[in-house]
Amino acid sequence: MRQLIIKYGILVIVITLIARLISAILMIQWPDLLTQVNSDGSTTSYSFGLIERALEYSMNIVVVILIKNDLDKQNLKSTPILIVTFFFSFIGVIFFLLATLQNKLTLKRQIT
Repeated sequence: MRQLIIKYGILVIVITLIARLISAILMIQWPDLLTQVNSDGSTTSYSFGLIERALEYSMNIVVVILIKNDLDKQNLKSTPILIVTFFFSFIGVIFFLLATLQNKLTLKRQIT
């Protein structure tokens, strides 16, 4: 269990840092990336948070795949955990760890 906590804890932190770092680098290199000039001469700007969230969602797919593999190893099926993990990796990982803990405790009770 400790190995799973370390594995997914590091993974979630690294994904968050990478998404924020790439977003910051894009903002520094191309500050007008999300600025659009309208036909009347005004400008519309979008937040770089959009890029950050898009990067996080795309990186969360990796977390979903890893959790799916670990769920299969433990003979658990939980689509809601995978869906929550796609949108909010930290919360999804916590639910996954709780489901894993419950499964281990249930198996331990059945043995004794």
